[in-house]
Amino acid sequence: MLVSAARGPGGGRAAVYRKRLDKDEPFERCGAGLPEWAGRGSRR
Repeated sequence: MLVSAARGPGGGRAAVYRKRLDKDEPFERCGAGLPEWAGRGSRR
């Protein structure tokens, strides 16, 4: 499952999180594999 979260409608401080549905594990923030425009690693 992929979930996106942002601080507001403008997308400031946005992040994408992933979670496996077949295991009882918490969501983890995605970073590797995202396109440059996604601002991976930036924490505005």
